Amino acid sequence: MMDADNSDAVSQVRGALRTDSNVAQVVGGPGEGKTFLSTDGTTTYVAAFYHDDANAETTTEHFSEELAQINGVTTGGIGPAFQQVGEQIEKDLVKAELIAFPLLFLVALWVFRSAVVALLPLLVGGLTIVVSLSILREINEFLDISIFALNLVTGLGLGLAIDYSLFLVSRYREELERTGPGAEAIRRTVATAGRTVAFSAATVAGAGVALLVFPLRFLYSMGIGVALVSLVSAAVSLLVLPAPFAVLGTRINALAPRSWHRAREAESRAESAGFWYQLSQFVMRYPLRIALAGTALLLALGAPFLGIKLTGVDATVLPEGASARTVDSTLRSDFVGFESSPIIIAAKAPESDGTEIQLYADRLSRLDHVATVVPAQFAGDGIWRIDVIPDARALDESSLDLVKDIRAQDAPASILVSGQSAEQVDQVSSIGNRLLLAIGILAIFTLVTLFMMTGSVILPIKALIMNVMTISATFGILVLIFQDGRLEGLLDYTSQGALESTQPVFLFAVAFGLSTDYASSCSRGSRKPVMPVPPTGKPSHSASSGPGGSSRRRPCCSPSRLARSRLRTSSSSRNLASVRRLRC
Repeated sequence: MMDADNSDAVSQVRGALRTDSNVAQVVGGPGEGKTFLSTDGTTTYVAAFYHDDANAETTTEHFSEELAQINGVTTGGIGPAFQQVGEQIEKDLVKAELIAFPLLFLVALWVFRSAVVALLPLLVGGLTIVVSLSILREINEFLDISIFALNLVTGLGLGLAIDYSLFLVSRYREELERTGPGAEAIRRTVATAGRTVAFSAATVAGAGVALLVFPLRFLYSMGIGVALVSLVSAAVSLLVLPAPFAVLGTRINALAPRSWHRAREAESRAESAGFWYQLSQFVMRYPLRIALAGTALLLALGAPFLGIKLTGVDATVLPEGASARTVDSTLRSDFVGFESSPIIIAAKAPESDGTEIQLYADRLSRLDHVATVVPAQFAGDGIWRIDVIPDARALDESSLDLVKDIRAQDAPASILVSGQSAEQVDQVSSIGNRLLLAIGILAIFTLVTLFMMTGSVILPIKALIMNVMTISATFGILVLIFQDGRLEGLLDYTSQGALESTQPVFLFAVAFGLSTDYASSCSRGSRKPVMPVPPTGKPSHSASSGPGGSSRRRPCCSPSRLARSRLRTSSSSRNLASVRRLRC
């Protein structure tokens, strides 16, 4: 887009577009009619149409750079809009990651209460990101991967690194208090917390597998990223963390104030004190009341999800000042016939059928929500083109309904419908066709994984129900804030009145996987196995008389132990137990 009196810019733009082999047609400029002039006659535009076999992404990137060098030219359109959306998201994610790293260290320092231990999650996260990106690069050699998968690997890799490191470090500290430093403490840590990490990674990877059934590049790329980073993070945690455990021993708690040492030792030795213990006791004291209150709260938060609306991405999501948004706004407000992007119809018919094709175009002009229909044009090779301009924005509900109405009409020839509105309809349809399959895979994966881990049938079913309620509450909050346009000033965004159609599917899979991850962790944490007595003969914590692991022996003929034994044994085993104690 440029000023109508800037003839140099118009000729340079047309020349650059026409000399490129990927461009099939170039139209526009003040000399080609009022269609290409704004209502006040001061602005014009030039449009390029690519060949079918052209690489649209690469070609658009090339033109964006070349045309930006011409004075007075502003580039826009669907291609540049998608390109600038991707660049904006990439910049925002890089900024978020730069903020996340120091914040994660501070959170780890607060949770682990040791500067040495706080560095371990960052070590695991860094190795996870490097290994995952290396594998993802190899996958990209034979499968087209979305660039957003790179940012997912970074964010999710750091989050899972914190998660898995917390499991292993907390368990290792407990074993240090019980058995002291050495191979035995590491073996017990990997045998208990390591098993939890393995099953947790499997549940998150299952969420990624469910996304692979969708043909959309963004969704299957996210699925590959989720599955890959979860498995790599678990592998790095289980293979790398035992090494610093062995090297550091008790020095793993170094670089911490004395108050942190005392608090940490209390946490390692006591399981019947502290905030979380008191909270669990409060919940178990009133289980039914709290369950009903929690359910009511989740259902209330999820209620707005019933009014969810889906949309796509266009130039309006870009910040003000972006060239694609400037062009889009100017075309809609200052040019006739650009109130919306056209719905493009390609009809396969010979040039001699022009009368029938034009009658078909006239019939389309009488459909609801049609602003105008451009007369049918023969494009060659037995193809006619008809442009239908909706009376609303391309992603509005009425424009999407118009696409369905056009496809339902009887046509004199075989037709294909394209354009931004048609692409959104097809995308939502593609997601809907595979959604039940993805949910089925996710549910089966969750049930099987939790059953293998816990041996229970009730716990997996309970986890499924809780996951559904948690996700509904999450989506309800998304609708309440981002779809309905709340907190726009605080969060610095402009609501589109709907959610982007692929995001709920992606968030559903990831949130479901993480919810199952935490459910499996809680289930496993409540069933710590009793470890066998080590070869040295030193009693384990389960055989000790106190929470600190004291090995002081009690008299074998203690009256209290005899009384407890009598209460716990049957009549036949009671006599045998008494004889054994009398022999003491």
